[in-house]
This record gives sequence, structure tokens and C-alpha cells, in this order.
Amino acid sequence: MTASMLQSFAATFTITNVNDAGAGSFRQAIIDANTNTGTDVINFSISGVGPYIIALASPLPDISDLGGVLIDGYSQAGSSVNTVDIFSISVATPLNSQPMIVLRGNDNMNGVIVTGNNTTIQGIIFQNFGINSVTTTWDIELNGRGNMVKGCWFEIQADGADYVRLLSNGVSDNKCYYGVHIGGIDNKIGDGTPSGINWISGPSQIGGAGIWFKGGGWSNHPG
Repeated sequence: MTASMLQSFAATFTITNVNDAGAGSFRQAIIDANTNTGTDVINFSISGVGPYIIALASPLPDISDLGGVLIDGYSQAGSSVNTVDIFSISVATPLNSQPMIVLRGNDNMNGVIVTGNNTTIQGIIFQNFGINSVTTTWDIELNGRGNMVKGCWFEIQADGADYVRLLSNGVSDNKCYYGVHIGGIDNKIGDGTPSGINWISGPSQIGGAGIWFKGGGWSNHPG
């Protein structure tokens, strides 16, 4: 199901602050979408000057909605999608997207986990996820069917610089083990358009991967 189809007949939950929990928070929007029957849209309308950093104190609930959820970081004012074709990207002509929503972990948790179906996540920057000395950690994991991640940045600063995190044990590190961890069926990373290009900064840990297709899933597509 496309994002436009979702928006045309979906319940909408709007994030209005960067709080970890409570009314208007990203966490509460996920809870509401999981509870609501049918398709949902999670939009952002946060006041002030961005980028807007949502610093999480504990893991988010899984996105388990079977009806489909569009999590649209590009709905936040000040955001813009990339317009540069992938074959034209270079140092001189970089991606020109500007996500404004930053989802930041505390170096002791995994990121977003999707166990439902037909969820699209776009225009979000993921930072500082992963668990110290644990090799099965990720920014986002897709376990359902027909889900898509597009136009997102992984372990990148909002200004395009590489993100370096300081772990709770005082050690500097720059990545979790996996950027995108994929199981399930028919999940997609990108949609083949300039606006759908994801920017994934490769993990520094030996054996890690920007995108990892785990066993048990099939018909999943990068690109």
C-alpha cells in the first residue's frame, strides 16, 4: 500500500513535542496507532527551531499495526526530500534532502521494531541505537510484511556529518551493529525514486552491516 493510499482513509496522530512519553509524543502516537483498527498516519508538527531531537529513555513499543502505518518525518515543517538521482550523487552533488526529526537512543537499546504489515517510515534520522558489546543491535528492524523504509538517515547528523556517539561506558563509537535489520516478507529499503534514497552510515564493528537480511525472510528488496 502506498503512502498516498494510506493518507486518503487513515486515522491521523500528530506528534507535537519531543518528549519521551505522554500526550503528543512519538511513543504515544505508536501506542495509539497500534490500538486503532485500520490504517494510520503519524505526522509531526513540533514548534520551535529544528532539528527536533526525540531522546528516548527506554525502548519504544513495537509497531504491530496490521492495517498499515505511515510515519512521515517529512510532514514536519522545514523538512525536504531529496531530488538528486542516485547515479548523480557525488561529493560535488550530494543528497539534498533535509530531515528534521531525529530519533535518538541511549546506546543501550535497539531502535524501531516493526512487527506489523504495510508500514512506511520516511524522513527520520536514527542515531545512537545499539547495546554495548552486543552484536544483534540495529536502528530499525522489519519483521512483518510489505513494510518500507525510505528517505531516512542512519547514524548521520542532521547537518550531514557522521554521527559519533559516546557510550555509557565512556567509549566513543560511531555505529550500532546493523543499520536496517530485515526479516519478514516483501519488505523494501527505498522505492527507486530520489526521494526514497536512504543514507546509511556503515557500522564500525567487525561483522556489522548497513543492511542485513536475516534468515527466515524472503522477497525482501534493497534499493
